[in-house]
Amino acid sequence: MGTRVLPGQLKDPYGWLQYMREQHPLYYEPATQTWHAFCYHDVAFILTKHEVFSTFPRKKDNEDMEAFLQAVLVALEPPRHGWYRYPVSRHFTVQALAPLAEKFRTITQELLDQIRPRGETNFPLDFSYPLHERAVMALFNLSQAQYCKLKTWLEHPLILDVTRPPEERFVVMEEVARFFQDEVFPNQPSEGLIHELLTVGENGRHHNLNDIETAIFLVTLILGAIETTPSMLSHAVYLCDEYPNIKAEILHTPELMKSFLDEVLRFRSPLWGVRRQAKTDIVIRDQHIPANSNIFAWIASANHDAEVFSHPDRFDIHRQHNPHLSFGRGIHWCLGAHMARLEASIALPMVFEQLPELRRDRTVPPEYLASDQFCSLLKLPFHFSPVSQPLYEEINNN
Repeated sequence: MGTRVLPGQLKDPYGWLQYMREQHPLYYEPATQTWHAFCYHDVAFILTKHEVFSTFPRKKDNEDMEAFLQAVLVALEPPRHGWYRYPVSRHFTVQALAPLAEKFRTITQELLDQIRPRGETNFPLDFSYPLHERAVMALFNLSQAQYCKLKTWLEHPLILDVTRPPEERFVVMEEVARFFQDEVFPNQPSEGLIHELLTVGENGRHHNLNDIETAIFLVTLILGAIETTPSMLSHAVYLCDEYPNIKAEILHTPELMKSFLDEVLRFRSPLWGVRRQAKTDIVIRDQHIPANSNIFAWIASANHDAEVFSHPDRFDIHRQHNPHLSFGRGIHWCLGAHMARLEASIALPMVFEQLPELRRDRTVPPEYLASDQFCSLLKLPFHFSPVSQPLYEEINNN
């Protein structure tokens, strides 16, 4: 490999992943001093064994770094991880999210009403990202102005760059904390998710989160899905264009939506992979990996492993066995998985029904985010038959 690979920039990223999986299933890259795991069982092992692999690199005798990580959910280890995740996770269950369905439907319709008269759209930027951003606003009870402010911090390069000095990151996080303290916390309902965080320490097992810790926690919670959910939505529409019979099938049989989304997640994972650090010496595939070694677990490769998935390069929404790793595995399984499914199950049928003759502009190649972690589409142009009136006007006129 030699240098850091950005799969989205390769002509055939899945061909490259297959080559590595078959020829170099566990590969050490001297240039970045990183081990790369490409096969399903190795990747699942790395994701699951939190007692062996840390999600964030730790440096000895760095108290500032450790203090920062104490409020980053994906960096927490048991038992502290459970103290914060379990109370918050009840807000992300299927039942808890159900009341947001109508709100998500309204957001989807408003976005489609803006797109429908045009006859063309860059789907990720016109629909997938705005839909998820507004869904996050609804979940966290944020106004448009508040989210716009928050977004400037979410896009700040220092926000989660653990290679930078902690004091640099604290400057940004203190600004975020003041924003939450002055503009968000005072207006939260008494039973909402943010209220849960502000009172999470009242059971006496651990301290309350202070404002900076709460801000860090919320930002990392939002960052966890800011790329992944839009990626799933965009790839779902992309794959329905590649396999047009599937669109008609899921519209005719809505019960297929769950298996369709699982196959989208497997076939085109929102994540190329994730980073881990070995806490102790470990042996994988007869290779000795020393403690503190960096490891990259290639989820997109694992999801195409023929040892687990029959005909892995076939897009099959009727697949009976689909234990994909796109939402992770173990204690760090994606907290927002049910929310992502809810957004997609509401939005996709509306897209297919309201954008007639939807077809991808094949003269423009898809453009991906330059990242070795996120498989995010930035440019995916479509054409369709324009509709002049917003849907709500059509309904009122009839």
